[in-house]
Amino acid sequence: MTPTNNYRGAQARKYAPATLVFELHSDSPELRHHLFNRHAKLAESYEQLRRAIPLPDRSEIEAEERFYRLAHHNRSFCMPLDTAQGVFSSACVVFKGVEPLLGDFDHMIDWMMISPFRSSTRVMAEHFPLAEGKIPGTVSLTEAIQEAKLAAEIHAKHLEHYQELARLPVPLVVYRYSEEDEERCRVTLLRKLPAVVALRVEELMRVGLGVYAYYYSVAPIRADAYGSVAKPKIRDYFSTRVSPRTTILRWISLLARLLYLGYVPLTPRHEGLGACMDMGNACLDGGFCDIESIQPIASCPDDEFFYESIISTLYTMYNTMEKLAVPDFGLREHSLYPNIEKFVLMRYLCALFEAALESERRPQLQLDSRVNDLLSPKTFDAVTALLRRKDRPRNFALYLRERGVR
Repeated sequence: MTPTNNYRGAQARKYAPATLVFELHSDSPELRHHLFNRHAKLAESYEQLRRAIPLPDRSEIEAEERFYRLAHHNRSFCMPLDTAQGVFSSACVVFKGVEPLLGDFDHMIDWMMISPFRSSTRVMAEHFPLAEGKIPGTVSLTEAIQEAKLAAEIHAKHLEHYQELARLPVPLVVYRYSEEDEERCRVTLLRKLPAVVALRVEELMRVGLGVYAYYYSVAPIRADAYGSVAKPKIRDYFSTRVSPRTTILRWISLLARLLYLGYVPLTPRHEGLGACMDMGNACLDGGFCDIESIQPIASCPDDEFFYESIISTLYTMYNTMEKLAVPDFGLREHSLYPNIEKFVLMRYLCALFEAALESERRPQLQLDSRVNDLLSPKTFDAVTALLRRKDRPRNFALYLRERGVR
């Protein structure tokens, strides 16, 4: 097979064949049953999804009738299931990682070669492989499968204890690219990227490319879109459907539920890699659209790591809440008495969080006692216990001597 250097062959396709490597149908039958009972239109679409990947004409899909792409969703687009109440109020299927199958993928990579990612000092095409271990413009098969399985695991526990779905992506299917499509993507990326970046991308692609399709109950509009210059339909949706007060309460409740279910929403392992509750992943319906930062509490190696995880979760949630609440609270920077706003908002967040830990309690769930220890140390001895640190010698020889190893 001789790989081509453009995507003209993909432009006419409305569907792309692919191999299923995960499907809700067999991997999570109870979750599937609950979801389809509540959303008949999704059940109708699911059988088609199991056969092939539906494709828009191009990555820039503003004019498409079947799909839409939200601001800052550079690796995903949405297919609404029922637009009777408006396209952004409709439940949707989100496709993550399809872009290399579309006719303008060349142009997308060209754009990513000159456009920075948020506050990164690198352009997007270099930031993702070098800083996050991700392939520009698409998704590795490992990333897709891991995200789908983690989501299915969390939803199964959430459904058991809270009798409803969490405000998180519900995994539907994961596809593996055909060899031909995978090779076409590889050739394009290696041709365009600098050598040091191309080497990293080639390593990441060895596991194959995947497409992750998941269900979300409304348009997964991220918090970083709120208050920005938006298109008229988005502005209308904000004014009629979005309440920052409700959104914040839902975020806090979801964080509390995750802790009860045995997960920490953010750990030091994801430092610099984003978090489910940051501005780029927290959604205005009160959910999270990217869950990679969520880890089992059992994976925390010690108390210090656990405490740092809870604190990082709250600080990140604070930063998101602060930016979202600016219009409602009338916040602005003050050079005189500058600490009032931050203190009041942080106390408000902590009060909401402690209230959520009470309201989201369930008989069969046990909250890790260290959460309350950290939030409310009431004695000097309790503070001393929290501040006690493990010995962490920086010198290997010293480490061996302290442990009697010769």
